[in-house]
Amino acid sequence: MPGTAGFDSIGVMKWVWIVLIAVVGLGAAGGGIWYMTRADKPLAETSLEVEEGTGAEEEVAEELIPTLTTSKAVSPSAAADSKITEGQVKEIRVKGSNFKFDPAEIRVKKGETIRLVFESMDGMHDWNLDAFEAQTNVIGEGEEEEVEFTANKKGTFEYYCSVEDHKARGMKGKFIVE
Repeated sequence: MPGTAGFDSIGVMKWVWIVLIAVVGLGAAGGGIWYMTRADKPLAETSLEVEEGTGAEEEVAEELIPTLTTSKAVSPSAAADSKITEGQVKEIRVKGSNFKFDPAEIRVKKGETIRLVFESMDGMHDWNLDAFEAQTNVIGEGEEEEVEFTANKKGTFEYYCSVEDHKARGMKGKFIVE
């Protein structure tokens, strides 16, 4: 047949199917890449600063950030004093999920004893703060683990998840000692 240059109707249909499959495959790959990269973006960083001993810390913690509580072992006369005393422990709850921590920023005072309660909301995660040699074991969804340490030096330090590439994908936060 003149003018067909060796293509018959069956050959053209094969090329149409090949191109169609390639376009659908590229679209699926692009959608997968988009989905994976959007999960890497950390949510807005949050922090909470409440003056202890005012009675407002429990109210603010309940209403705004239910994951932050303060536990004190002090006498009523010392309750008005916001200094850290022997036996005083500040409890902080951190949730880990899908390449992020909540809260993404934690502020404490130098000398405070910290009890960090870490909960994995999905998958396998852990919590590590190298500057204070504080870490939890890797735990699964719905599990909790505690670590206790003293924030004995001022500065801004990074905490992170050490599971696979979670840190590289954004699962880290700031631990600020003032």
